[in-house]
Amino acid sequence: MSAFDEDREDAIQRAREAGLEAMITVGSDLKGNTGSLELSRKYDFIYSSVGIHPHDAKDFTEEIYEQLKKWGSEFGTKSLNPLLGGQAQSAIRNPKVVAIGETGLDYHYDNSPREVQKEVFRKHLELAGELDLPVIIHSREAQEDTLDILKESGISNGVLHCFS
Repeated sequence: MSAFDEDREDAIQRAREAGLEAMITVGSDLKGNTGSLELSRKYDFIYSSVGIHPHDAKDFTEEIYEQLKKWGSEFGTKSLNPLLGGQAQSAIRNPKVVAIGETGLDYHYDNSPREVQKEVFRKHLELAGELDLPVIIHSREAQEDTLDILKESGISNGVLHCFS
């Protein structure tokens, strides 16, 4: 997102003046997710997605998964059990986070091992299911595996794209 630092505020203002009613900023790494969330907090018409791009799947950890879950939830999910009567509760969604992603599979560059990408993709889909959110999926030269994992997950709402 740093490529847009110079004129971001002007571009947002021009979009608003042109009649744009809502915007989704897509997170693809920890820094981008943070920037996306900051924009969604600053502007009432900007919303966010949180996720880790398949290129960075090799760096995905349980801590990153928990951070994504926290961002997607208003109060940090199941850690609030004592406040919720001690019962297991589903996550309480953050209204400014409207999707999980960017996630998916990218076999063109293979910046992360394919099996690692698949596992991280599954974790994103698990989180999307828990939070009842759509997914933003990047699939490049991985159509069969992408569709197989989607079918396995039961997730059916989202956006599928690739940049070539």
